[in-house]
Order: sequence, then structure tokens, then C-alpha cells
Amino acid sequence: MPALIDQHVTRMPSVHFLYAHWKSVADDPASVVSVGVDRRSVFYVLNPDNDLANTQKTFESWFARYAPAGVLSDISSYFLGLHKLTID
Repeated sequence: MPALIDQHVTRMPSVHFLYAHWKSVADDPASVVSVGVDRRSVFYVLNPDNDLANTQKTFESWFARYAPAGVLSDISSYFLGLHKLTID
């Protein structure tokens, strides 16, 4: 996607994958697990097709608390988010 050419993008396939990856790099002082992420540089899309109601319910409050910029279950907002990535 052209909007993401110069952006760092990560898609989390599953919570299990995230946990396994975290365990594999937890002892590396240069890893993101040790260094952290600036929350102001995070943008998330949760449930863009509006078909994962339980997943959204599970993670919605966490995302809102720890990653203030993002969209929930609205594909048009998703594309607005991509536009935001091109201008920020």
C-alpha cells in the first residue's frame, strides 16, 4: 500500500504469536520488549470488517488506554487512518 511505504507497520496475527515472540526476545536489551514503544507513534485498527465483536470487546478498552490513536469496526475510518499515516 502506498500509504505505508515509509512507515513501520506490524500486524499481530494472534495473541499466542505475540506472547511467543515476546518470550523469544525478552532477554535482548535492544529488543522492543526492553526498549519500549512511544505510544504517540502507534496507530491501531481493531476489527476493521466489523465481524469480530468478541475480539473487539476483549481488547477495545486496552487499546484505548495504551494506544490512544486508532479506529474500531469501521472500514471507512480505517482508510482515514491510512490517510493519516501519509500526512503525519
